[in-house]
This record gives sequence, structure tokens and C-alpha cells, in this order.
Amino acid sequence: MTATLTQDAEQSRELRFTELVERQSRFVFKVAWAVLRNTQDAEDIAQELFLKLYQNSAWETILDERAFLARAAWRL
Repeated sequence: MTATLTQDAEQSRELRFTELVERQSRFVFKVAWAVLRNTQDAEDIAQELFLKLYQNSAWETILDERAFLARAAWRL
């Protein structure tokens, strides 16, 4: 039973992250492109940002998604 609850929680977490990426990936790319003016580099930054967020679970505590993601993309 505990394994099922853990699997359900992990699937729910992955679904929420997937929704975040789908909802905000274009925005993150636009911020990165505005700074870099290079499509490939902006795509790399967007990918790196979402990978880092997923690895350290920082995305679960974001209060203002767009502000957080814009600042993080600009810094990368």
C-alpha cells in the first residue's frame, strides 16, 4: 500500500512539473532570447533551467512562477 501511495505521489509530482514546463517554457525561452539574441543558446538555457528546477525541487515552492522563472532564466 505504501509503495502505491509513493508511486501516486511521484506521478502527481511529475504531472505538475510537466504542466509547469508546458505552461511556462515559451516564456522562459523568450526571456533567454531577449538576453542572448541567439535561438540555440536560449533553448539551452530554457532546458537547463527546467532541469535544475526538477533536480532540486525548487519549482514546488514557487509563489510567483513568471517572476521566479524570468529571474532564473536571466541569471543563467
